[in-house]
Amino acid sequence: MKYINHIILQPGDSASEHVHSDYVEVFYCIRGDAEFSIKGKILPVRKGNMLFVEPGEVHAIQKVNEETELLYLHVISA
Repeated sequence: MKYINHIILQPGDSASEHVHSDYVEVFYCIRGDAEFSIKGKILPVRKGNMLFVEPGEVHAIQKVNEETELLYLHVISA
């Protein structure tokens, strides 16, 4: 594991499509309501949801509907 971070997103926040070639990203939603996309598929992110983004997968934070608290893990691929 490279690092763990605590993130709070505000309504209107977003992150454009991007890709990482050498690590996995894991997002665990503590509270809130947002929409992410992974490989073009829109995924709701709400309390208790966990998303895994594998190396090479195009992903983005599309929309934050309310303040959203996330635990973010950056994991180095084996």
